[in-house]
Amino acid sequence: MNLLRRLIPRKLSWQIMLIFILLAMIPFTVLSTMALNRMAEETDREAKERITQILRLTGKNLNAHFHSIKLTTEKMYRYDIYSEQGIRMNLENILKNAQDPRTLVRNYVSGLLESDEFIRNVLFVDTVNNEVYSASTSNYSAVRLNWPFLQWPFLEKAAHRPRQLSISDPHMEAYFLHSSHQVISFCRPFLSLNDLPNQETILGYLIIDVDTTVFDDAFRIYDWRRTGTLYVTSADGLILYSSNAEQTGRLMPESVPDGISILFESIPDCQWRIQYHLDPELLTGDIHRLRDRLLIISAAAMLTAALTTWFSSRKISRPVSSMLQQMDRVQQGDLSAHVPVTGRDELSALGDGFNQMVSKLDAHIRQSYVASIKQKEAELDALRMQIHPHFLYNTLEVIRMSSVAHHDLETAQMTLSLVNQLQYVIGESGEHVPLQKELDIVRDYISLVSLRYGQIECKTAVPASLLSCRILKMTLQPIVENAVQHGLRPLGGGQISISAARQQNLLCLTVMDNGCGMDQEQLEKLRNQISSDKMPEIKEDGLRSIGMKNVHDRIRMACGNAYGLEIESQPGIGTAVVIRLPYLKPESEETHETADRG
Repeated sequence: MNLLRRLIPRKLSWQIMLIFILLAMIPFTVLSTMALNRMAEETDREAKERITQILRLTGKNLNAHFHSIKLTTEKMYRYDIYSEQGIRMNLENILKNAQDPRTLVRNYVSGLLESDEFIRNVLFVDTVNNEVYSASTSNYSAVRLNWPFLQWPFLEKAAHRPRQLSISDPHMEAYFLHSSHQVISFCRPFLSLNDLPNQETILGYLIIDVDTTVFDDAFRIYDWRRTGTLYVTSADGLILYSSNAEQTGRLMPESVPDGISILFESIPDCQWRIQYHLDPELLTGDIHRLRDRLLIISAAAMLTAALTTWFSSRKISRPVSSMLQQMDRVQQGDLSAHVPVTGRDELSALGDGFNQMVSKLDAHIRQSYVASIKQKEAELDALRMQIHPHFLYNTLEVIRMSSVAHHDLETAQMTLSLVNQLQYVIGESGEHVPLQKELDIVRDYISLVSLRYGQIECKTAVPASLLSCRILKMTLQPIVENAVQHGLRPLGGGQISISAARQQNLLCLTVMDNGCGMDQEQLEKLRNQISSDKMPEIKEDGLRSIGMKNVHDRIRMACGNAYGLEIESQPGIGTAVVIRLPYLKPESEETHETADRG
C-alpha cells in the first residue's frame, strides 16, 4: 500500500493525467481493439457463409443451364418432320433418303440456335453427305471452306465415346471467317439407330458453341475481385474462367499462398469446379489497418497528454467525459453516438477516429442485414422459378377436342384436368390463392391418378367460411401427391381426406390417407429430411420428402419458423400431415377494410 501511494503523483495535473490514461485511453484502446478484432472475425465468417451460398446458387444455375444444352443435343434423336409427300422422317432418314437434306437440316440447326440466349453457333457435320450446316448469331460468320472438322482433335475425342456428350475447353471460332470470338463447344455424335446396338455408326456431329460470356452473366451478382479471385476449372485443372482475366487458359497452381481460404462448388454435368480463393487481407485489411491506426493514435494521445496536462486539465476532462458517454451509448447498441470535434489536437483526432469507427460499424451491420435479406429473397425466387409455355395450353386443347370428336371422353376429361393443373401451376401469378382453388386443383389431380392407379376417393371437410381464405399456392397438391405415390399406390387405391380448422390467427389443414403408413424409423428419417437445410438424396426413399420439404421450406421462408408441416404415421393405418399456416383473410375483405380506413 505504501509503495502504491509513492507511485501516485502529488500534483493534481499529474493525477488527472494518470486518471485519464488509466480510465479513458487504455480502456478505449483495449475495447476498440477487441471490437475491431471481433469485427474482423465476424466479417470473415459472414463473408465465407455469404459467398458459399452465392457459389452454391451460381453453380446450380450454371449446371441447370448446361444440362438444358445437354438435353437439347439428345433431342436430335427424337426430331422428325413430315415431307411434302406426307411421309414422317426422322433426322437419320433425312440424311440418308431426303432429296434435299440441306434445307431440312439447316432449318433444324437454325431452330436450335434460338433455344438459348448464350448459344452463339450451331453446326452439324454431315458425314453421310459430306456437308457442314451452320447457324450463328453473328451476321458476318461463314464457315471456312474445307475446314478439317473430322481432323479436329475435339471431334476425334468425341468420336471415341459417341454415346456421351463431349465438352471442349474455351477456344477461338477458327472454323468461321472473320471471327476472333471465344466459345465453349458441346458435341454429341449422331449415331445410326438402325445399326444399334451391334454397331456404332456415326452419321454426323452436332456442335453447339456457347458464348463464354455465360460466365460473366452468372457471376455478375458479386464483385469477386474485391475480396479474392474466382476460378472455373476443368477436370484437368485448366482455368476456363477467372475474375482475373490473365489467369484464363492457364493450369491451376498446385499450391496457394498461406492464409488464403478456398471455397469450392461443383458443376457436375460438365465435371467442372468453381473455386474462390478468399484473401483475408482484402476482406479485413481495412479493419486491421484501422486498429493499428487506433493504437498509434492512442499512444500519441497519451504522450501528448503527459506534456499538456499541466495547462489543460479542464480542457481535457470535458472531451474525455463526452467520449466516455458516447462509448457507453455504443456499448448499449446506439450506433448514432457521435463525438463533437471542434479542435485539431490529439483528442479531436481520437474523437474523429471514434466517429469513423462507429460509422463503419453501423454501415457494416446495415450491409450484412441487407445482404441477408437479398439472400433469402434469392432462395425464395429460386423455389418459385417457373416457365410460361403458352403454346402448351393450345396443344392440349387440340388434343382434348380431338378426343371429344372421337368419343374418347375419358381421354378428354384427363386432358382437361391436366390443362387445369398446368394453368394453375404456371399460369397463376399470385403468391397466395383462395383455399377453394387449391382444393379444386387437388380434385383434378385425384381424377387423373385414379385412372392410372385405381380408385382413389378424396373427401373434404372444410367449413364454408374458410374456402375463401388465402393460402400459399401449391401447398396441398404436393402433400396429396406424396400420399398417392407412397401411401395409396402400393395398395391399388384408397381414400384421402382433407380438413381445415381455424384457431384465431392460425389455419390448420390436415391431409390424411389410409395407405400403408410408415414405421417409426421411416417417420423420424422423413422428419429429419424435411427440417434439414440439405436437400434429400435422389433415391426412392428420398423422393418421398422432396415435395414435402419444398412446401415446408416455402412456408417457413414466406411465413416464419412458427409455421410448417407436422407428420404422424402408423404402419398399416396411414399417414396424417398437418399444415400450419397464418390465417389470411380473403382479398375482398382486405380491400373493404382498406377502403373503410381510407
